[in-house]
Amino acid sequence: MLSTKEREKLLKLYGGLRVADVRDGLDWNGYHGFGTVCHGVRPLWRTKAVGIARTVRYLPYRGPAPLQRGDAYTEWSNWYYGNVCTYPWIKEIEPGDFVMIDLSRMPVGLMGSNNGMEVKNAGAAGFATNGGARDTDELILQQVPVWLRYTTQPMVQARLQFESTQQPIAFEGVQICPGDIVVADNDGIVVVPLEAAEAVAQYAWRELRSDKAGRRKLYEQAGLASGDLVVTNSDNQIALQVSQFNSLVNEGCNVIVSIPGSPTALCDAISAAHDKGVLVVTDEAATKCRDAINVSWNSYWAQEIGAKAVMDALGGKGNIVSVEGTAGAPTAVATK
Repeated sequence: MLSTKEREKLLKLYGGLRVADVRDGLDWNGYHGFGTVCHGVRPLWRTKAVGIARTVRYLPYRGPAPLQRGDAYTEWSNWYYGNVCTYPWIKEIEPGDFVMIDLSRMPVGLMGSNNGMEVKNAGAAGFATNGGARDTDELILQQVPVWLRYTTQPMVQARLQFESTQQPIAFEGVQICPGDIVVADNDGIVVVPLEAAEAVAQYAWRELRSDKAGRRKLYEQAGLASGDLVVTNSDNQIALQVSQFNSLVNEGCNVIVSIPGSPTALCDAISAAHDKGVLVVTDEAATKCRDAINVSWNSYWAQEIGAKAVMDALGGKGNIVSVEGTAGAPTAVATK
């Protein structure tokens, strides 16, 4: 089992790398036949994620379909979810996990809008399934990072049963063990054995830097901007944002403009960047970090104006619901 420091080190090591870079790093270490998840597993929407593998396995249901109907079926369904197709692994998720779910290619919706948000709220970087997921419009709206084989309709009753968690799984041509490194983007998913993580990352970063240098020359020839613009998206995952931030500093960025997901979580990283001469500007949401330049609007004042306008329209009477957004986010904190 990896310690918290070991996990943070690995996430920092791979933050900012593309699937293509990691694939090259595997090749440079002799893993030509290992790591690439079959191309049939694709992102539900264009996103990227880096995480530590948490493995889950479900098997096709071994039993007859229920004879109950209506309310009796509801009672049976509750029993089924409580005893057969359970989700014990959700409560075990650690921040930075990437959940790899082996569904034996069953085209059923084990994951959907509700438990997808549970996984995201628990701190997972994302999840992948070699089966199906449903409620996909909501998963996209909620920005849950998902890679899947099918979009599907059926629920899991009388179709799946939980088998195990945190055991090696065979996932679309790749053996995945708990603790392996998972990198996913629009190119698909690539998995790095934990025992080779540092060596693979070394050559993955070399390939990325080489690629950037080559593209920079082409940009200059085309009359485009001569500097590199690197864009990252943490999907409001604090641990991933810190990892991406540190990677940008290590890559030699001169200026970092960030929309922070927390008023304080980036402070250590921002101070380290400042010590290396990197200018850090936060936009849209302010931080309490002394080494950042905060450029933002007055959220409290804007909400006060809106609330007053609503109260005036109601004649000073009635109930108003204030939707503040994600708890702890800088924009939510600023309105209090």
